[in-house]
Amino acid sequence: MLKALPGPTLNAQEAPVQVILTGSSVVTSPSQLKFHLQAYASERGLTQTIDLWNYTTSAWVNVSTTTASTTDSVVEAGVSNAAPFINASGQMRARVSWKALGPLLSYPWTGNIDQAVWLEG
Repeated sequence: MLKALPGPTLNAQEAPVQVILTGSSVVTSPSQLKFHLQAYASERGLTQTIDLWNYTTSAWVNVSTTTASTTDSVVEAGVSNAAPFINASGQMRARVSWKALGPLLSYPWTGNIDQAVWLEG
């Protein structure tokens, strides 16, 4: 399990917990790409976001924004046109982040990842 604590942010829109995961694929042009995340947060009142890196535009693309669960939960999100999200060497990147929706009862809270898997097809 990976446990991530909040850090300082430069503005109110930035998530205080951000984890960037890098993977590799032997298939550089699958028809679709999914990211499977099993994770939870230590407090209620947080948003969990999954972004995938688009190598063509050099920008993060949001594929999922949900209310973070305080128990292990699975989110599977992806794209149907996978080519821009895998570079020529097969590298893929995902960013998982947590952000408070409002005031929280305790600090520091954590974002916790139990499993992160890319599924291609």
